[in-house]
This record gives sequence, structure tokens and C-alpha cells, in this order.
Amino acid sequence: MNRCLTGAALLSLIAWTPGLVLAADKDDKDFLEKAIVAGTKEIKLSELADTRSENAEVKKYAREVVEDHKRMHEELAREAKAVKLAVVAGAEPETKEAVNDLSKRKGADFDRAYLKMMVEDHQKAVDMFERYAQGAGNTDLGKCCKEGLTRVRNHLKRAKELMADLKEK
Repeated sequence: MNRCLTGAALLSLIAWTPGLVLAADKDDKDFLEKAIVAGTKEIKLSELADTRSENAEVKKYAREVVEDHKRMHEELAREAKAVKLAVVAGAEPETKEAVNDLSKRKGADFDRAYLKMMVEDHQKAVDMFERYAQGAGNTDLGKCCKEGLTRVRNHLKRAKELMADLKEK
């Protein structure tokens, strides 16, 4: 079965069972934790954009981000569970601040702020995925990372395009 990275959930809690010890590289766990947290932030912001934006293209983009990152989360959750890693995401101060800031905005100001966050967050995600993918090899997680990198790059490209469109208007 080909596993593919594609998202993170609104609030992620990946439970682990004590007892069974599986070898997992510290880099794997670090990547999984950061990817789950980053994806969860992108989902929260995009769910807000889907309900608050007045721009049809921004709303469409937001729905795509949510859908892709939720699928990615499913894979990340399986990988984290396999290495007995528990991750709680969604309550980080950075995520709360971003959601609060975005919630106060309306109209084109909302869209610009949302897309700016998406560009910044997806650029960080691309950098993280690229670093991890270079040394990941042919593991399931490595394959998923490389596949997920394509989606994250597409999100970044689309967010930049939408930002440029808003500046022209």
C-alpha cells in the first residue's frame, strides 16, 4: 500500500501504548511532531478562511488545504503511533495567536493576512520536508515525506499566486 502524506487534524492526539518498544530515530520523531503541529495550524487557519473569506478563490484554496492536510494527518498519525509517539497539537501559543489575529480581520484585509500566513507557514514546511526527505531513505515515512513535499510546494505556489492576484486588485 502506498502511503501518502497529506494533512493534520484540528486537534491531534496520537495515543501510544506502553510496553512495545519500536526503534525510531530521533529525527523521525522530531519531524513527525513538527509536521503534525504545523499541519494542525494550517488546518485551523484554513477552516477559518473557508468560513470568513469573501473571495471565492481564497475559500477554494482554504478547502483544498484543509482536505490535503487532514489526509496527511491520517498518515502522520499512523507513523507516530508506530513509533509510540504521542503528539497533542492545536494549543500552541503560536497557533492560538495566529487564529486570534486572523479572527479580528475582515474582507480583503482578512484574505491578505491569511495568505501571508499560508506563504510563511508553507515555506517553513517546504524547508522542513526537504531537510527530512534528504536523509529519510526508502522508509515508509521517507516515502510519505517526499510525496507530501509535492503537496506542500503546491500549496505554497498557490498561496503566492493568490497573494499576487489580491495585490493587483
